Amino acid sequence: MNPADQRRFDEALKRHRGGRPDLAWPVYTELRESYPDDAEISHLMGVVAF
Repeated sequence: MNPADQRRFDEALKRHRGGRPDLAWPVYTELRESYPDDAEISHLMGVVAF
């Protein structure tokens, strides 16, 4: 993952862990388009969807 995307991911994860998964979801969705094989992004999307 490039540094800019890593920062976006870190910020989304911070929001997710802070109780705002609704704000993390759009970032996860965008990043998954660029990194479809990233297991962590897929896992976190599954956690939010569950």
